[in-house]
Amino acid sequence: MPRRGAAGTTARVYPGSGNMAAAGLVLVRLLMVLAAVVSTLTALNDPTCECPDGFKLCAGHCLRRLDRVLTYDEARIMCAGLGAHLAVPRTEAENQCADSTAAGQLVWLGVTEVPGDEGHYVGADACGDVPVGQFWASGQPENYGPRGEDRVVMVPHDSGTVHAVGWHDNPAEQEWHPLCQRSLFYRPDCVN
Repeated sequence: MPRRGAAGTTARVYPGSGNMAAAGLVLVRLLMVLAAVVSTLTALNDPTCECPDGFKLCAGHCLRRLDRVLTYDEARIMCAGLGAHLAVPRTEAENQCADSTAAGQLVWLGVTEVPGDEGHYVGADACGDVPVGQFWASGQPENYGPRGEDRVVMVPHDSGTVHAVGWHDNPAEQEWHPLCQRSLFYRPDCVN
């Protein structure tokens, strides 16, 4: 079936070709975004401020620590499968919520250093720069190791480890628990 292409050329698109597979992927992604938007709009109309099963409401966000230890990329993918991203605490209240939700386990946060811009961190929530200065543990960030450390892990107050409490820069290959934050869910009126 002929179709007009770029600059007036005619292109043929055949059923079962790569174009159909790409269109299917785009449609699946679009449906996932639509489902997240509908979920968020439904949550905004919910006067009870409830989070999805397994998530805990704290400082207006829905948080959940997963029970598996994973690399940074694996953790990011696991959170995405739950309609979430790795948590990005931006305020002291949000950081305290992340600390308590971590429940004594070291957790990945969705805070990464911008490649080539040492000391500049952005969040997985797509809200730009993260104010990291107040949350670093003593002596952090130290960018230890030959390949550097451009991901952030939180050592909570009740971890029982020898590491200082707070944020630590870490290589992505380390394995820690993911701390997921539900995407598109922020209710300032829900401040458990």
